[in-house]
Amino acid sequence: MSMNLDFDAIKDTVVNLAQSGVAQGKKVATAAKLKADNMAQRDAIRKAYLAIGKQYFAAHRGAPEEELVQLFAAVEYAMAAIEANNAELAAMKAEPDVTVDVDVEMQAGEVPEDLETLIAQEMEAEEESDAAEEVPAAEAAEEEPAAEAPAAEEDEVTEADFAEEDTVE
Repeated sequence: MSMNLDFDAIKDTVVNLAQSGVAQGKKVATAAKLKADNMAQRDAIRKAYLAIGKQYFAAHRGAPEEELVQLFAAVEYAMAAIEANNAELAAMKAEPDVTVDVDVEMQAGEVPEDLETLIAQEMEAEEESDAAEEVPAAEAAEEEPAAEAPAAEEDEVTEADFAEEDTVE
């Protein structure tokens, strides 16, 4: 059996494959760099739009243009909600912490014989109590419709646009 291998042809093929792989790698790296740059530019645009919107809102808060009245109302509504939430948080911080004293009637070293059964019975009692409380709450929810926030359109400012701040200016 005679094999005639052309090592030069094989070498050329391997070199060509390696060079095309390197070229493809450079192309992918360049594309990734350009996409990252595009994302950074979009972020810069978003920040500029946000700054423009904040300045415009501050300048025209008292008398917005007719086509922006609904957006201004949505911002005012959100600001009022933030103020209410912050007031509630401040009230919660002002309240003293609740402490609970638990009286244990067991002697040191004394352990109930069937601890798992005792725990299971307590959990069942809690579940029955929770189930009994849920029924009236569900009936009350059916009777009173919840207040709705203004409907958000796709082009409207969303909560995510103001996620960086938690204060109302």
